Amino acid sequence: MLFDALTKVERDGGSAEADGRRRRPRNAAQCTHVSDKNGGLRRLDLVRILHLDMVSATPHPKSPWTDRFRQPSLDELRSHYDKQACSLVDRAREMLLDFEGVREGIEWHGVPWRWTLVYTCPDDPTRAWAYLVPSPEKPQIVVPLTTEMIESIPVHRLKKHVRDGIRGGRQVADICWASWDIGTRNELEDVVSLAKRKHKMISAHN
Repeated sequence: MLFDALTKVERDGGSAEADGRRRRPRNAAQCTHVSDKNGGLRRLDLVRILHLDMVSATPHPKSPWTDRFRQPSLDELRSHYDKQACSLVDRAREMLLDFEGVREGIEWHGVPWRWTLVYTCPDDPTRAWAYLVPSPEKPQIVVPLTTEMIESIPVHRLKKHVRDGIRGGRQVADICWASWDIGTRNELEDVVSLAKRKHKMISAHN
């Protein structure tokens, strides 16, 4: 395409006087001083214009986390993290899967969670026992809690950031969607200890 365009300019002499019109770039901001003394496009300026057009038309590949039409692998869900964050995700998965009866799956949950690791256990009255959201900024853990569960937990004894996650959780019907950004091992362990309480309450009802 680029070769054909250059050939046409050279064949026509780069002149717009034949039809009484001056040639202009489609976007004046893309190229300045594009006309020579005879009113024609210079070869170098045409190359720049066509190059910009081709670059802007090139599709940008989607992140595996945001591409809803293709389920990513576990490695792809970790691919945007540095070494420390990858270690946190791996440790979170290990701790969550250590509970009896818990299973892990990858599900699409739309914006803002997109592809998310979902942890389920038998007889859970909430939609899932826990979620591990591989958000590019920081991994996030979500623990849905019923009103009855929250009333059974000595919330005042929990670490402040755990309490804040519960109190700031989005309430939908009888479920509080408590969530936390995980930046350190200590934060992870504190949140998993709450998930442990939830798991005990579920087991106690069976």
